[in-house]
Amino acid sequence: MSDNTLLNAGSGGDTINTEDVAGIKTQIIGLMWGIAGSLVRVSGTNPLPVSIIAALPAGSNVIGGVTQSGTWNITNISGTISLPTGAATEATLSTLNGKVTACNRGAVVVSTQPARAATADAITAKLATDSIQNGLTALTPKFSKISAASSGDNTVVAAVTSKKIRVLALSFNVAAAVNVKFKDNTAGTDITGLYAFTANQGLALQFCPVGHMESASGMPLVINLSGAIQVSGTLCMWRFEWPDLINAFRACPCWGRCRAAAGPR
Repeated sequence: MSDNTLLNAGSGGDTINTEDVAGIKTQIIGLMWGIAGSLVRVSGTNPLPVSIIAALPAGSNVIGGVTQSGTWNITNISGTISLPTGAATEATLSTLNGKVTACNRGAVVVSTQPARAATADAITAKLATDSIQNGLTALTPKFSKISAASSGDNTVVAAVTSKKIRVLALSFNVAAAVNVKFKDNTAGTDITGLYAFTANQGLALQFCPVGHMESASGMPLVINLSGAIQVSGTLCMWRFEWPDLINAFRACPCWGRCRAAAGPR
């Protein structure tokens, strides 16, 4: 027998949906949706639309979500599982590749540090004895004896091409009364005033990193005596190319005294 059944077959009537199963017809009753004249049967490809007209009640129940505390044991998963959005994403984790190494062993190397401010950070400086720093340039102090006995000019430190001589410290005494001054070159300019000494007096200029006096570029350091009197002592100096010390040590505690002793530059 065929499916479906014609009602009132003698005079004609409606056809109802039935299914023939082993010669017995069973009426089919199904859920349909749509507007009049365009109903469709609910199926996997035509699901029944549902609208939520009220909010879910407060609580921990969620639709489509699972909460879990403790350890997750996940097995038999194939394919790719995406990380959730947020700070710990695959993109941000990839930036750590090669930057995190074994911890709690070996030396730690700090390649950069934030800028320090003298008014906000504790900064400690120590005086080095091997060299004095001018920016990124290390200047090594040199030493020379003072031994002069001729009236007039006596060269204490020889000239070096393109180099200035800056005296950082010196001391000397005189054997008898004499006037002493320092010059740059035998025919050069006075770089100190005239010091007047009686017998066995002397002069001591303490260490000052910006110097007490300096010669012109390429000139020697000369001591000038008013008479043939023995003058003996020692000095500490730099030799440097001008303008190596444009940014010299303005923070020197004796800066004002040093400039006064050295005279105008």
